[in-house]
Amino acid sequence: MQERASAHRGRRWTGLIGTAFALGCWSTGVRAQQVPRLDLGGVIEPGSETERYLRILQTIGDIPSRSWSIQPFADRESRQLLPTQGHPWRARFVDSAATMIGPFRVLRSDARIQLNTGFSTRDLESPAWYGRGLNAQWQGGFVATFGRLRVQLAPVVWIAQNTTFSMATSTSLFGDPRNGGNIDLPQRFGAGTAGSVDLGNSAIQLDLPGVYVALSNEQQRWGPGRTYALVLSPNAGGFPHFALGTSRPLNVGIGKVHIRYIAGRLDQSSFMAPTTHSTRLETGAVLSISPVGLPGLEIGATKVSEQWMPPVIDFASLVRPFTGILNHPGAGDANLNLQSENGLASAFFRWTIPKSGLDLFGEFFREDFNLDFRGLLEKPDDLGGYMLGMQYATVPSKDRIQVVRLEVANGQLSQQEKGQHGFSPGSDIALYTHSAVVQGHTQRGELLGAPDLYGGAGLRVAYENFTPEGRRSVTFQRSLQGQAIPVVTATGVATRPADVLYSLRFEQLRFYGGRDYTVTVIPSYNLNRYTIANNDQFNLYIAAGVRGWR
Repeated sequence: MQERASAHRGRRWTGLIGTAFALGCWSTGVRAQQVPRLDLGGVIEPGSETERYLRILQTIGDIPSRSWSIQPFADRESRQLLPTQGHPWRARFVDSAATMIGPFRVLRSDARIQLNTGFSTRDLESPAWYGRGLNAQWQGGFVATFGRLRVQLAPVVWIAQNTTFSMATSTSLFGDPRNGGNIDLPQRFGAGTAGSVDLGNSAIQLDLPGVYVALSNEQQRWGPGRTYALVLSPNAGGFPHFALGTSRPLNVGIGKVHIRYIAGRLDQSSFMAPTTHSTRLETGAVLSISPVGLPGLEIGATKVSEQWMPPVIDFASLVRPFTGILNHPGAGDANLNLQSENGLASAFFRWTIPKSGLDLFGEFFREDFNLDFRGLLEKPDDLGGYMLGMQYATVPSKDRIQVVRLEVANGQLSQQEKGQHGFSPGSDIALYTHSAVVQGHTQRGELLGAPDLYGGAGLRVAYENFTPEGRRSVTFQRSLQGQAIPVVTATGVATRPADVLYSLRFEQLRFYGGRDYTVTVIPSYNLNRYTIANNDQFNLYIAAGVRGWR
């Protein structure tokens, strides 16, 4: 009986995923308006093919040098970044007829199917969660522009077969095994089929002269990291928020300044133990400065506050990102660090030496407040992490760009700080967690920052080759998912082994007519999974996607 039920579920899954994938290839409507043919065909999305490609073109001088560390870009800003010179993907930036329904332009639909053979993992920046077994995702929608007002609806629908795989013991049934009571990061999204509908990159954006205003669910990327955005990344998708800032870098004499402020709502997943405060108020600010006389240099800082959602949102709650980074700024001052607040901050730089092909970038990240200025001088790395990276592009011919990229991130607690933060044999302190705001730095069960920083450390070494036909890439990936720490045993104190995941990522993107086809294959080997000695496991990730209406 059970076997028959499983077979029936398998047939049902094949039909569901086949239908979802076919939606990505189907189109109706009348062709009219002219738009480029990449991604959804709307504004430049953080982490998208368009954004990554334009960043490379900037380093070789095909588009102007400018701030890249505050995303998403405003609508008019996106249009100013489009290249005008010859490059391998020039045919994708040549205007092509779009599908119109009245005043609305239909976005290029995006459909994907994916398989995990061993355990849950994913290779995309999206609200979707991919479990073991078959998974599918579809995104589409429409956009309309009325003068300076832009309205985009781009929901994401995802479904995961979510078959059983081995899990570690946690404080709740599906919770994180390391810090289940201090972060909303489920090992598994329930015991059966999982899925959801999310607003995706939907937004209402008003682009005034020099000013950006939006009510949005769009993904955010703050900081210069290509893989590792330490404070806000697209990893969990977006969240509902209000945004206000400059629509482009503004010249203030000493350089160009770009700023943005957001205030929004974060939600808890259904797979963490019930809490008193399931929603949080997220406020944050980011500043980027490009100094005059140093072309290609960008420096900046971010600060984010996450609080229990108050019954009434007052002015004091909204300005928490501007309170500073010290508990006691001066002698006798009140404690600025609130128990019901999770604070994060970072400082970053990016330097693209004009027309050199070289992109250098880094970010230093901190949790919480320092006690005072002396404490900051004594322990600047207290509950901190960092990211360093470089990307180098060469142009062998007008129809080829080759790129090598190296990026490393480290969030391991320094040895001197383990005792300070209550370290004892068997305990495990990680970034993005919080003792009072127990969901940590997450949105519906996914990290808002860099996942490898929570695990401890990460490394990416990549090679990419761009031609008029598409892109081919190979990436070596190492992720420290659990640090090696002492544990108490019957005979004394021993060392718990590190949980390390090694992966080799192969991806091919091909353009055929107006469509983009992508195939991704990632064999992974997990050493000491869940920090259990010799608990080694293998996973094969296979994904295929199609984007575009015609």
